[in-house]
Amino acid sequence: MKPLTDKEARLYRAMERAALALNPKRGTADSAKAMYEAFGLPSASLEAGLLGISRMCKLPSALALSYSVIPAVARHIFQEKAAGVHRILNIEDARTILTPLYIGTHYECGYLLCMDAGGKLLRLQPLRMGTVDEAPLYTRITIEYAIESGGRYFILAHNHPAGTKEPSNADISSTQLVLDAMHRLDMVLIDHVIMAEGQAVSMRGYDRRSAQMWDRYAPLPQKYQNWPD
Repeated sequence: MKPLTDKEARLYRAMERAALALNPKRGTADSAKAMYEAFGLPSASLEAGLLGISRMCKLPSALALSYSVIPAVARHIFQEKAAGVHRILNIEDARTILTPLYIGTHYECGYLLCMDAGGKLLRLQPLRMGTVDEAPLYTRITIEYAIESGGRYFILAHNHPAGTKEPSNADISSTQLVLDAMHRLDMVLIDHVIMAEGQAVSMRGYDRRSAQMWDRYAPLPQKYQNWPD
């Protein structure tokens, strides 16, 4: 098994201290060791979910639950802090914002990133949660969120937990509906980003069909000329 880095080892030690605080009489100081032996990296341990941690590490249910909620808490904190601070002007900016939002997710889920005319992020709006291989995109709900945000530019995003980087037919058809609706309301959908294995895949620049679809409904503003096309 690959040795832990200093940073990873410190995280496991912190988890061990949490175990002692939560269950001082249950002999759970070895919980970090059990998680290391079962999963290796701390991120893999925490992202395994309640059932994964309980079954693989045989930890007390309260402790397993405490560990399992860490990714959700991390996503929530990041979501609150990101809005109103960051500017999104290229796909790398989008990837930086999106990557932490998918910590610990084993199912498809979407977000709507809402920016003002200067590219400042106004709102990070979670969309309807999906399954392990599907994240339904509801046009009416998405447009309502866009209007409420007061934004000018928007980015759709969802993840592919299996690591597939190609947009599905459903991804393309549902995106076209949103593109059309935003176009009618003088809003600009910059892209629909697929997060897969830490990479941000641009649906706008994926192939000629996608490029033609975006050119028809949402030509890139000057501010976003460095976006993939």
